[in-house]
Amino acid sequence: MARQHLDDAVGPDGIRVTIAIEPAVDRFVRAQDKLGSALVVPVLGPLTGGRGRKLVQRAVFAGTWVVDVESDAGQRVRVRRPDRSRALDLAKATWRDVVARGVVALREIG
Repeated sequence: MARQHLDDAVGPDGIRVTIAIEPAVDRFVRAQDKLGSALVVPVLGPLTGGRGRKLVQRAVFAGTWVVDVESDAGQRVRVRRPDRSRALDLAKATWRDVVARGVVALREIG
């Protein structure tokens, strides 16, 4: 499991928007790392034969993926979707909307 980026989107306003999807567990681990308290996945890793992230992704986050959108204008939006397919669909739709209308499209993600 890994963060996947779409090509950057640039709309008529000329503002670059970065769009990525990732499993919720990866977002969680990154947040823990920033706080210096990564505990859940490292502890589970050895106990599950190295499958800690996959186990947490499935058991704790029920397979949820996160769509992470950030513009060079400083707007940031994170939206959850129940699986990778739906997260990718939303990411692609957001990309198309940004290209057509610019960062104003970020107000309507959800």
